Amino acid sequence: MDGYDSWQVEIAWESCLQFMDISKPLTDIPRFEPFRSKDPVTAAYDKANNRPADYWKTMDMEKAKKIYNASRKVASKYPWGATYEQALIMGWQPSGEGAKRTRRESETSKF
Repeated sequence: MDGYDSWQVEIAWESCLQFMDISKPLTDIPRFEPFRSKDPVTAAYDKANNRPADYWKTMDMEKAKKIYNASRKVASKYPWGATYEQALIMGWQPSGEGAKRTRRESETSKF
């Protein structure tokens, strides 16, 4: 894994898992923004959460950098292999940038 920390590989894997799970919305990252309205689950999630269609496109660079840096920081400390709920019990805390997102209690996705 030259050039990568193990948590970076875990994030890439989690992104693939969430992308393939058609019962969940697409990961909310700039790369997927043009396609969010085309996926019925994501479109319904975005509508229910009042997410603007151009959320990333209209975001100023400073806020985007803040989100990026906060996400990297908490991801590097995540106890990989644990569920979201287990990680919270272990003392891990999310960045707060996605705090409005809801989770099913049994969800095993990390982000």
